[in-house]
Amino acid sequence: MTLTPAPTLRTLAALLPVLLVLVPACGGGFAGDDADAGADAIDAEPDDGAADDAEPEIDAAPEFEAEAEAEAEIEEEADAADAEAEAEVTDARLFSFAQITDLHIGEGADDYGTPGWDDRDGPEDDVTATLRFAVSKINFAIDDYDIRFVMVTGDLGDSGERSEEQKAKDILDQLNVPYFPLIGNHDIWPYSGSDEASGPVGDAQFEEVFSDQFALLQTLFPSLEKAPTPVYNPECSCMASFQNYAFDYEGYHFVALDLVTRSHAPLGYHGVTSEADLFDFEGGTWRWLTGHLDAYTGFGEDNVFFFSHHPPIVTSLGILDCLTIDEVNRIDGYIRDHALGGSIWGFFAGHHHLDYTLPGYDGQTIVVTPAEKDGSTARVIQLYGDHRVDVATFL
Repeated sequence: MTLTPAPTLRTLAALLPVLLVLVPACGGGFAGDDADAGADAIDAEPDDGAADDAEPEIDAAPEFEAEAEAEAEIEEEADAADAEAEAEVTDARLFSFAQITDLHIGEGADDYGTPGWDDRDGPEDDVTATLRFAVSKINFAIDDYDIRFVMVTGDLGDSGERSEEQKAKDILDQLNVPYFPLIGNHDIWPYSGSDEASGPVGDAQFEEVFSDQFALLQTLFPSLEKAPTPVYNPECSCMASFQNYAFDYEGYHFVALDLVTRSHAPLGYHGVTSEADLFDFEGGTWRWLTGHLDAYTGFGEDNVFFFSHHPPIVTSLGILDCLTIDEVNRIDGYIRDHALGGSIWGFFAGHHHLDYTLPGYDGQTIVVTPAEKDGSTARVIQLYGDHRVDVATFL
């Protein structure tokens, strides 16, 4: 058997530093503060069961940050959707109305209907068929374009015979939306063949033929204001029933103007001349218009529209006469002096049997629509929430 020699003093001295390090690591204590600290540490240690039940601590900050980022992203998407929806509402079409002009019922007939100009029983022909087709197109497009009413801007008849005006009304009555008739130069001084009225009595006849239509419009559009008639016209030393009126609809103001001369055509021709006239006298169109606008309080941004048979312009060389330079300057001065340039969008007319649009006055737009008789033409005017006005659509 081999005996292990007893450790020498030198060996014990070498091991002493190692022992001093191992004792604290194993939970032993020394006298004084170190002993108390060791005891406290022992007392504070949990029992084995508590240690088994304890869950490790987890840093939750990354999870909260992810949730916050997700919520912020959802809010941004919701804000973007709200903004898009608001833009769609602003840009959305509010409603539309249609315009037809220059129907010329009776065109091509020397004496339309029964004999004479104060007659009845106008027949059907190509011209009436063309108007019936225009009415059908408008009725078919009502839902697609949300058409609320139709402006009919003059020359309903070709020679102002009662039968022509009545036939135009009979066909227009087939519209499924209300219509507003305006008078034109071919409606003013009735004639047929060699038989001609003694004066420009077509305006009174026009008022009579469409009396029930205006009564209906007054019910449907309670704001409708019609100029009083008849009044004395010093230019022709005769009585006149000027067809001027205005109405409000959905925040917009619509003004119909009678600018048709009562002067007889020269050189043996029947009817009146083709020129326009402001009628600046008591009871005339200009005095009625300025009085009406002076009293009106609903001006907004691009919310006023004017309608007349003649475009309110000066034409070159007197061809297709409209207004004089003085009359155009009078309109322009009124618009500027009363700061209405931002409220009056523009003017709609016919008379020239052409399609054109041009700027005029203080930033207004003048829109001229082709004759309905030449192809059942109807213009659709679409109004949008951002004040856009689309006049480019034809039916």
